[in-house]
Amino acid sequence: MNRVLMLELNELTPALVDRFMKRGQLPNFSRLHDQSAVYLTETNATGLDLNPWVQWVSVHTGREFDDHKVFLLGEGHKADVRTIADEVSAAGLCVGVFGSMNIPWKAPANGFVFPDAWASQVKAYPESLEPFRKFVQSNVQEHTNPEFSQSGKDIWNLVRFLAANGLSANTALAIVVQLVRERLDGSRWKRSFILDRLQWDIFRAAYRRYKPHFATFFSNSVAHAQHTHWREFEPDSFSLKPSDSEISRYKDVIPTAYRKNDEIIGKALDLVDDDTVIIFCTALSQQPATRWDSSGGKTFYRPRNIEQFCRFAGAKGSFESRPVMAEEFWINPDESQSKEEIADLFRAVTCDGRQLLKVNARDDGVYTGCVIYDHVPDNAVVRASDGRTAVASDLLYRSEDVKSGMHDNKGLLWISTPNDRKHSSHSVNPVPLEAIAPTVLQILNVPIPSYMGTPPLSDVIEKCSSSGVGIEHRAA
Repeated sequence: MNRVLMLELNELTPALVDRFMKRGQLPNFSRLHDQSAVYLTETNATGLDLNPWVQWVSVHTGREFDDHKVFLLGEGHKADVRTIADEVSAAGLCVGVFGSMNIPWKAPANGFVFPDAWASQVKAYPESLEPFRKFVQSNVQEHTNPEFSQSGKDIWNLVRFLAANGLSANTALAIVVQLVRERLDGSRWKRSFILDRLQWDIFRAAYRRYKPHFATFFSNSVAHAQHTHWREFEPDSFSLKPSDSEISRYKDVIPTAYRKNDEIIGKALDLVDDDTVIIFCTALSQQPATRWDSSGGKTFYRPRNIEQFCRFAGAKGSFESRPVMAEEFWINPDESQSKEEIADLFRAVTCDGRQLLKVNARDDGVYTGCVIYDHVPDNAVVRASDGRTAVASDLLYRSEDVKSGMHDNKGLLWISTPNDRKHSSHSVNPVPLEAIAPTVLQILNVPIPSYMGTPPLSDVIEKCSSSGVGIEHRAA
């Protein structure tokens, strides 16, 4: 039986992949491209639906948003939908899901599951992966917070975990070099690449141990680089120009991010055996974010201390706070106040007379975040519903990043199949993201459930048929 390894390299942009390959900067992408059926994907989503935490759920469930209903980052675990991994595991095959964004799954898994960095309420499976999950979660969620630091206990638990779970000598050396460089030139932006290396080491060790029939590996480093540094990479695309020093410091961030993803591709090609189907998918992509240039560029604010901020807004009792992405965070209150009461208190908070927070009261908490995206003075007045005031800079910090990249509905899908590792292009008519899940199940000869209404990609199935895989389309 064949295996499937799906490399989920979030939001890589087709034009940039093509440009860097033509320049010879992505040798492993070129290698995979030359042995794959190459597709473009397209989603009809717009606005807030065009977010990766919505679209990756469509990839894994074969359902559009209107069907799977997963809208907010960090709430995928609440969705009453099944995924590729659920179907594969239920068929008695082994799965290994590593970092896939906002994906629900049904415990226990027949294999291993490492939740994404924003899934605060989901534990890793098996539990032995928990020390690393906590490390990744805290570092990703708090990467913009200058006051964040980890405890000595957390660091010791991480070191013990890494030593026992596949940390390579090269990655250990890269960590030391990165920490030294940060002291010399402050290049913290390279940390996301170190995190990718750490995650790959742990994934590789688990992959070799479990030998999953279906496995995923997710990386967000290119998406982050494009969101924050497209302006320095292509200043001519923007009317709001970066300074010469910013260009000098950050112009290579995006090319470096693509080269680091190229290393992941190379490691994946070296990891798998000859019977493994390799799928490279981006779900969506990005384009230059120029719409905010006339107002000074889009930035964001977040509380320096979430609990302190909530007390200022009027929240009482005890509650759990969970940062998510950029300006957003969850509040889970006790019974002292209803979620609706807290939501009303948050809606009433203003900054120099402007509403400060967007608020979404949900069944199990309040999802909120600052809704002011332009620059405000440090001495701006933040006012609570009862009239109490505070200076903005005491309560909030502003991200150093100015938004440079925004989401685009096009994506990449390359599929390399055993016995036919040849290039073919199918990019004239983009395929829907919902075709990916049934295609994976068909490859593995797992029954395709009736809720997956989009047919699998016939070209891929035909190629796999020659090796005795996915010969018949079976409906569950």
